[in-house]
Amino acid sequence: MGDSWEYLVTVEAIEDGEPGTLYPRYVDGECRPPPEDVGGTPGFEAFLDAIAKSKGRGHMEVVQWHRGCYGKDFDPGDLDELAAKLRICAIAKRRAAVKPPSLREGQPVEAAGPSGLRNIEGEKPASPET
Repeated sequence: MGDSWEYLVTVEAIEDGEPGTLYPRYVDGECRPPPEDVGGTPGFEAFLDAIAKSKGRGHMEVVQWHRGCYGKDFDPGDLDELAAKLRICAIAKRRAAVKPPSLREGQPVEAAGPSGLRNIEGEKPASPET
């Protein structure tokens, strides 16, 4: 199981950390991550197409599948920021005793999606659900 989602995060600036703050830290999010086991990128694209076409082929099937898994309809704009903060905070707590590697400004940093959160400084993320 697992769709092995991966994201590319670009470090735009590096600043001194705030004393007493654990890092990595959730700053902002844009949209809900794909549901687990949706079938990777092709499956997610088909899922979004079926959701968007309320009378289209497969619409009720994917709606019922998502409701069965998550108890509600899928809304791409419905980002659960609390869940994201909690998942990233858990990473920060594990890393608190380890000094993060230095990052160079403008360099991409790997992070993964829903099936396994990778920290933003290079370990193997998500997001809630990602």
